[in-house]
Amino acid sequence: MEYFFNKSLVSEELDTLVESVGWETRRPELWEELLTYFSEGIVYVRDKERLVGLIRGFPVGDKAFLIGDLIIDSDYRKRGLGENLLDLLTNKFQTRTFFLEALPESVPFYEKYGFRKVGESILGKVPMKLSN
Repeated sequence: MEYFFNKSLVSEELDTLVESVGWETRRPELWEELLTYFSEGIVYVRDKERLVGLIRGFPVGDKAFLIGDLIIDSDYRKRGLGENLLDLLTNKFQTRTFFLEALPESVPFYEKYGFRKVGESILGKVPMKLSN
């Protein structure tokens, strides 16, 4: 496995990864915009040529960082890739406070990493903050 920061990705690769976890795919032009404008906060992992995981987020002001997506190919789960991607991203932006909105079924994963709930569910997602 090899990890990359801010390198180019192809939107079709992202669609394939997203489909592997059962999420709706996005329009290619939307992926292109996300990759262009939020590239500073993208870390991904490949197994040879195959994209198998990605974390995406962006700085908010000078002190916060919002994690938007953490996606691990369903064939590669339970191998520590999610934790590794979180480690790489939080270490890169270590002076910031991290926030995310988790799907209810993902809350235990994030709690094991150190995130804590910081409010009531909004539109089916749970707001969380990384405790230091």
